[in-house]
Amino acid sequence: MTKQPRRSVLYMPANNARALEKAQTIKADSFVFDLEDAVSEQDKVSAREQAVQAANLDVYFGREIMIRVNGIGTPWFEGDVAAIAGSGAQALVVPKIESADDIVAVRTELAKIDRADMPLFAMLETPMAFLNAGEIAQSVGPAGGLMIGTNDLEKELGISHRTDRLNIMTALQTAILAAKAYGLGVLDGVYSNFQDKDGLTAECEQGRILGFDGKTLIHPSQVDAANQAFGPSDDDLREAKAIVEAFNKATAEGKGMATVDGRMIEALHAKQAQALIDFATTLSLDQN
Repeated sequence: MTKQPRRSVLYMPANNARALEKAQTIKADSFVFDLEDAVSEQDKVSAREQAVQAANLDVYFGREIMIRVNGIGTPWFEGDVAAIAGSGAQALVVPKIESADDIVAVRTELAKIDRADMPLFAMLETPMAFLNAGEIAQSVGPAGGLMIGTNDLEKELGISHRTDRLNIMTALQTAILAAKAYGLGVLDGVYSNFQDKDGLTAECEQGRILGFDGKTLIHPSQVDAANQAFGPSDDDLREAKAIVEAFNKATAEGKGMATVDGRMIEALHAKQAQALIDFATTLSLDQN
């Protein structure tokens, strides 16, 4: 099954009606209508209503709509979950998840309105979250995934941001391993300086190499860089098609392996190449 494209996942403040409307014209794969960090306490309820109303509209041309709720234990959590689970949003994003028990708490709220199976994205933002990444990923369920909150993690660790991210690399790789072990999507944290295009491009490339499926973003100007970094290039596709063609030919001749440009090709390589071709086809269909 072809995976849901999430190369670019753009946060949009749910209390900003113009931003939600503008999202209709932005070529991000997914949007996160945010009820948490981007919204002041006095606007929480009205932002919730606005996010739900927007998610119910068929104006985003098939783009995935997620809504980030306020955290477990806040005065708005239960109301957020109930409202969003009854909306047209495809997934619920929950901040500050630290254990499997937190996922159970979310599922319990969802079960009250018969939506216990709603896809969840758990945000890992604290040291405890990364220490428990495996149990969290196992509890999330295959339709959901993990999102990384790098800014909060750096704050919790008492460290400054490094462009190479060596000081949080263990946490990033731990989350990726946990997600992939349980068949989940996993999304890299935001790049805060939206005017630094070169820095964003480098961090997107690093995230792709590490194994992230895409990047969460804070500004529409960041979308193109993420789409390019996490999508297949023309060279990638040419190579993938050559691998599949060569392996299929070898299989038809009763051979278990093929050779492409001096590289030995086995079934696992052909499967990986076909997945890339299928993903590119999905992206092409989405753009039509």
